[in-house]
Formats: sequence, structure tokens, C-alpha cells
Amino acid sequence: MSRVIISCGGTGGHIYPGIAIGQILRNEISNVEILYVGTKDGMEKNIILKEKFNFTAVESGKLLRKISLTNFLNLFKLFKGIFQSMRIIKTFKPDLIIGLGGYVCVPVVISGWLLKIPIVLHEQNVIPGLANKFLSRLAKTIFVSFPETVKLFPKGKAVFTGNLVRENIGTLDKKECIYKLGLEYSKKTVTLLGGSQGAHTLNMCFLNFIKLLKDENIQIIWMTGVRDYEYCKNEIRNLNIKVLIQPFFENIEEVYAVTDLIICRAGASTVAEIIKCNIPAIFIPYPYASSNHQFFNAEALVKNNCAMILNEKELNPEKLKKLILDLINDEDKLNSFKKNIKRMDKVNTKQEILNVIKEFI
Repeated sequence: MSRVIISCGGTGGHIYPGIAIGQILRNEISNVEILYVGTKDGMEKNIILKEKFNFTAVESGKLLRKISLTNFLNLFKLFKGIFQSMRIIKTFKPDLIIGLGGYVCVPVVISGWLLKIPIVLHEQNVIPGLANKFLSRLAKTIFVSFPETVKLFPKGKAVFTGNLVRENIGTLDKKECIYKLGLEYSKKTVTLLGGSQGAHTLNMCFLNFIKLLKDENIQIIWMTGVRDYEYCKNEIRNLNIKVLIQPFFENIEEVYAVTDLIICRAGASTVAEIIKCNIPAIFIPYPYASSNHQFFNAEALVKNNCAMILNEKELNPEKLKKLILDLINDEDKLNSFKKNIKRMDKVNTKQEILNVIKEFI
């Protein structure tokens, strides 16, 4: 029996690739036991348990780059988390620990290294996060999602594998999903993602963009997040345009399957899923992300001529309408974007990651 600990949490960008790794191990390796380690209050717990994996929690704290009471409290949580992690590791006896970045995995990876358990890291963004940069010297191997990230880690440790997405992403039939979602096959579908938590600035711009639409032959899918959902739903109720609006789509793979153009943030998981589903995109990077990593994620696609970037400070409904309609009505450009984005999809990602993991278990 092989045993693997996977530590991920905080945001979907860390959690969903962690789940994808667990799914690969569960499907491809017999007699493997997987334990996920996160925090008790994070969103990871419910997501992981829903996928029928075992989960346990440790304390951890996000260290800030300044002296403060919060920093001291988080440092205490980190040390407490290290002792909790050591107890978990001694009980579970893993052959390998996989860290997905974020402050959640720091105590787990440090404890594993102290107990001489092999460490593998996974970096989802073009610009590595602070946790993975800090932990990189403890790792045997680091999976990276973009080729330009390799040089940002210690020499010889990083391997370009591409990012992982969950099962079913990029595998569904478009016609079936259009019928299931109650959409029209004859119309182009534009998807607006405000994020699972909702991005108020984006949602207000999306709302006013939709109000500008008249006779355009498009339909809208709009994920608002919980906070803005009721308000936005009421505002569009009497508009003469098809809008499928939800706070959150449990089966986001169905949305991707029917989408002709997507407008969204540029978090790591979203970018990976867009690449896997071959969807042209207009990215509006979150301007306050650490190290401006969303901009660099989006820029990687723009450099390959398969996406566009619209900075949030330049965002307005009229400009958004022009960009969307110009692109959605330009078949040659849409097809060019699709052709180029397909080249970015590293089709052997799962196998490359699996091959490395098999070296340790």
C-alpha cells in the first residue's frame, strides 16, 4: 500500500489541481491511500470531501512582509501547524508529500522534510507564489504550468508539465450541454465569470454591458458569485436578451463546453481550464493579486495570440461591448485564437506528473 499526502487550500487555484492529482492517483495506481491536509476553516474541506477523499486539518498562518501583531499570531499558528503536521505524518506514514503552494502547505512540507519524506511541489502560476519559492529548496521536483517558470526555481528542480484540471473539463459534448442549459444552438455564447466569490467591479460592468445589448445574436452565461446575484438577477429580468445567470455553476465543465468567448479573471485554475477547453478569452486580471501574478498568467496567452487583456482601470461597459462584439463576430480571429490556444494544451500533463510521482511510491 502506497500512501500520499496532498496539501492544498486557500483558493481554487491551489485546490483544484490538488484534487486533479488525487484523481489521477486514484484512477491510475492500485492500492494507493491519499490524505489531504488543509485548514479547518478554508474552502478546501468541503470541496475535497465532496470528491470522496480523506481530509484532515492543521493550523497555518499567512506571513506578511511587515512587523505586526497579526504576523506574530500567524507565526505561532505556523509553528503549531508544524507540530500537528509531524503528528499526522508519523501516524499516516506517507511515501510522498505533494504541496500545491499557498500558506496552507508550508507546515506540512516543512514537517515532511524534517522527517525525511520526499517532497514534490506544484506551481500553478507563471510567477511562483511566496510559499513555493520558500519551499523550493526542500523539494525533489517542482511541477510548473508554464515553460517560462522553469528558470524561476533552483536549477534542475522544475519540470514543465502544464497545469492540471479536474475530470470532465474539456470532455463534454457542446450540443448536449446547450440543450441541458436551456440555450440556443444558433446563437454565439459569451460567458462572464465574476468568480466563485464574486468580483463586484466586474459584475457592475457586466450588468451595464448587458443593458447595452439590443439585437446582437448572442446569449450570455453569467456567474456572479453570491453577493451580487439577487441584485443582478432583478436588474436583467425584463431585458430582451437570453441570460443564464447563477451565483455559481457546480458543473462548470458544461458552461465551458458551450462557450464561444469568455471574459474573466486570470487565476491559475481558470487559465488552465480555458486552455484545456480551447476557449478564446478576454482576461481582466485582478490588479491586487500577489506579484501581479494574474497579469502574467494572462500575458502568457496573449503572447501566444490566443487571448486579450483588458486592465480593470480601463474597464467600462462601452469598451467591453466593443471588444466582445468585435471578437465574437470575427470568425477568422476566433478560429485563430482557438488554433493557437490548442497548441498551448500540454496533452501529456497527467502522464508526466504520474511518472514522476511513481518514482517515489
